[in-house]
Amino acid sequence: MPKGKSWTEKLLDNKGLPQVQKITDKMSKRWGSGTVVIPAPLEVDELMRKVPEGKVTTINEIRAALAKKHGATIGCPITTGIFAWIAANAAEEKRQKGEKFKIIDPANLPEEPYKPDRLRIALMGIVIGTGIGAGLAFLLEFLNPAFIKPEDFAGILTQPVLATIPVFPEKAPNKLGKRFMVLNGRQR
Repeated sequence: MPKGKSWTEKLLDNKGLPQVQKITDKMSKRWGSGTVVIPAPLEVDELMRKVPEGKVTTINEIRAALAKKHGATIGCPITTGIFAWIAANAAEEKRQKGEKFKIIDPANLPEEPYKPDRLRIALMGIVIGTGIGAGLAFLLEFLNPAFIKPEDFAGILTQPVLATIPVFPEKAPNKLGKRFMVLNGRQR
């Protein structure tokens, strides 16, 4: 499928315009009597470029300026609107190609690195690691099914607890540094 014309090509194609024509009977009901100017696309573009930055103009103001330039009663509202649209798209097309690119404010290099903030990353690692460790320890202790205190049996057994096995501390090593081990009921 062949590619259509670019906006800039459409802007440069004047199609034999501008033309000043007499307003016919059919057009006179809407526009009155006299003459109408059908502008060239570049004429509309030229008038649009003359508008100062930050100011606004309307199609009707452009039509009036075109009519005055060509000595016509009115400017054609349809073609003026279409050509204003083409001119705007052509300007955007040129801007995207970089034809009217200017540096407003040069880039400033940073005096110190923006990223990575090593101190912040280290502190976050310590805080997150401590939080995960504490949470994991709590979770493992909470999920441990072992009985620790005699009160833990109270909710399970219907009979009272008669005896518990006390916790014995480990023996300290003797003077020679040997430890006693209980294997099969005998000491070594």
